[in-house]
Amino acid sequence: MPAEQLKIYFEVHQWSQDDIIKCAPLYQSDEFIKFLKMVTEYSVIIRTLHETCSNASRMQKFLWILQNKYYKGFIKRLAYLKQQQELQEKEHARIARQKTLEQKQQASSQDGIIQTLNKQKILELRGKTRNNIDIEIKMTRSGKIVTAYPIF
Repeated sequence: MPAEQLKIYFEVHQWSQDDIIKCAPLYQSDEFIKFLKMVTEYSVIIRTLHETCSNASRMQKFLWILQNKYYKGFIKRLAYLKQQQELQEKEHARIARQKTLEQKQQASSQDGIIQTLNKQKILELRGKTRNNIDIEIKMTRSGKIVTAYPIF
């Protein structure tokens, strides 16, 4: 059943968010996971359930089975979902860092300063003078200017 249909089903049958979250057999379905990601704070739920189930005694797990809140392999499924969520969060963080770096690079190039170091250990600076004339300056690392000329 697609995630949209699950949402309608739960609304029609008046399931609370707590009832939905605690129904362990639903976690076997990938469509339910898609639904859960749409409706709730997914990562918090997965982490909390994984921690709770991992620390539960055998007797507690047996009682949960009777209450339809646990099944054999549930901890492995939660561990897998938790791992997938962490990978996704790391990927989002990496993309955000990359965008920030690109924005900083764009900002520095818009300010007119691009610095590159070549094999001869000469630093190239490109920018604008106070009169908005594009210039290029080549200098050694010690600060000695090799060439400086306007760019047309």
